[in-house]
Parts: sequence; structure tokens; C-alpha cells
Amino acid sequence: MKIPFIVHWKNIVSILLSICSISLVLAVSGCGDDYSSSDDDYDLSNTGSYACSIKWPEDVPTLETASTVSRGIDCDAAGVATVAFTFYDGSGSYLTGDEWSCSLHQGTVHGIPAGINRRLVVTGKDASGAMLYWGEETGITIVAGQTTQGGEIEMEYVYGTVPSTPPNVTATAGDGQITISWDTVTGATSYNIYWSTSTGVTISTSTKISNVTSPYTHTGLTNGTTYYYVVTAENSYGESDESDEVDATPDAGENPTAPEISNIGRRVTASTETINITTDSVDTDFDTYQAKGAQYTDWTDVSTPITFNLSTDDTWYELQIRAKDMAGNLSESVELKLFGSSEESVGNIRLYPDFSKA
Repeated sequence: MKIPFIVHWKNIVSILLSICSISLVLAVSGCGDDYSSSDDDYDLSNTGSYACSIKWPEDVPTLETASTVSRGIDCDAAGVATVAFTFYDGSGSYLTGDEWSCSLHQGTVHGIPAGINRRLVVTGKDASGAMLYWGEETGITIVAGQTTQGGEIEMEYVYGTVPSTPPNVTATAGDGQITISWDTVTGATSYNIYWSTSTGVTISTSTKISNVTSPYTHTGLTNGTTYYYVVTAENSYGESDESDEVDATPDAGENPTAPEISNIGRRVTASTETINITTDSVDTDFDTYQAKGAQYTDWTDVSTPITFNLSTDDTWYELQIRAKDMAGNLSESVELKLFGSSEESVGNIRLYPDFSKA
């Protein structure tokens, strides 16, 4: 009579062990060592996934329960709140990104556009978004509908800081172009421009122009279309936040008024003629003058008074000057014809003052 009771007891033990086993599996899978979002929301015909794990530096504070494999860090002690994964293409343009909690040490990022030469940048950030740790993997190939196994991403402590956001960004429209200017910031080694024909420009949603200097002229634009811009600063520690957004609308506009010559400073030296140009009749958005002739083999930006280097060697000189406005529009040119005569005294350069517009 005791045998049925023994069999029944074993069944109960088996059931209890099964329940405990299930509970243990659930507890382990919920410990925060793995991250994996769903790829149901992505077009698998054009995107793939990337699986990897994070290898923190040896001196990062770890949890007492952490395994040697996962090296689960003590997030509070390390000061890390989130881990950001950002993918770029070979030209440095943003593709996609994801953020994991600090407690997650391995997982899969989905929705990465398929292609070769992908670059992954991993950053460990504090609660304010400042970067504390950094890691990188280059030359990644993403195959549509497949998961690329990436292995470990080694993280390094960031001893410096990313540059601050570029201030005083401006956009000035011209004929089929816009010139973007900004003030430099300490610690930046390069600057990037992000632009779009829609407002709300961000790093992740707009077209990137990498490694530019101020001022930068964005050409090949459509007159009448408004373009929106932000600027970021970058160094080896990362990229700043976006600047305030600016916008401008290219327009052919009207050409500025041709300059008027108010005075000819003659025979300043034995071989130099100085020409002073009045600005009274030049438009309010006047930017600079341009000169051509003598030492200026092509149109060159100059300031007044303009000095042409002439000589008394029986040479005809055709000198031209014109005005340029802030948008890059040009006035008609004013032409001066000078003759350096060797028959007269040294430096006596004959001026033919019948000025005409070329």
C-alpha cells in the first residue's frame, strides 16, 4: 500500500522541479544580460540585423553577481545610464541607431540598411547624455533579412569631452546657393552640416555634409525653395548636439549697382597707379569689389583703394572693376584703359578717362 504513495510523491516532486526550472529560466532571461527588439516593423528585403556583445574595460566597477562572460557592470558606480548604438555608411552618413539600458550587455540591433562597409559606434552615456565610454567596429557587412554576428565590441574610457554646439549659425541666400556660417568652438577638429527642405533638421533625419569649414557655400540649389540647416562640431570623442536651425531661400535677385570711380591717384610711384572707388552708389547689401587686369589675371576680391601694378613699357592695360553683394550677385563691370608710355618721364602713365561699361 505504500508503493502508490511513493509513486505519487515522485510525480509531485517532478512537477515541482519542472515549475522551479521554468521559474529559474524566466528569472535568468530577465536579469538584463540580453537585448533583442523585434524585427517585425522592418522591411527585411532591405534591412538586416547585427548581434554583438559589449566588453567593458577591466577597471569598470562590476556587479558581485556578474559572470566573467557578461561582465555585468555596476551601472550606478560606473555612472553609465544608457548604451547607444549608431550605424553609419562608408561616407559617414547616419543610417540608424538604438539605445540599450546599461544593464544589457549583449543583443541584436534590427532595421540596419543592407550594404557593405558599415560603421558601428557604441557609446556609454551618463544620465545627462555625456559620453563616458566609446567603442567602434568598422567594415561591417549587413545582408538583407539576415543577422550578422559581430562578436565583442571593446569599450574604452573617454578621457576628453565632445565639443559644444556651434553658436551663431547663419544662412545667407544667393542665386542657387546658400552660405552657412558659424563661430568655432574649443576642442572641435571638424564640423558637419545637416540640411533638408523640411524644418526639424536632426542628425538622424537629414542629409549630412561632412568635414566643412565656416563659411561654407552650399551650391546647386533650387531658387524659391527653402532649405533648413543645423551645424555640429566633432572631435575624436564624438559629435556635439545640433545647433539652432537656420533657413534661407535661394533667389536670383537683382544685380548690384556698378561702382563709380571717384578719384584716380596717379603716379603714386614710378610704376603703380592707385584707383579709389566710391561706395555711394553701391547697394546696401554690398559685400566687396572685384578687379581684373594687370596683376589680377582673373576676377579677384579686393578692397578700396584698388592698386594696379602698371609699368611704363608702352603697354596697354585694360582694367576692370565690379561690385559683388552678399548673395554673390555681380554688377556690370567698369572698364579703364591705361597706357604706360616710355616716351614720357618715368611714371607718367597716360589715362584714357573715357570710362565705359564693359
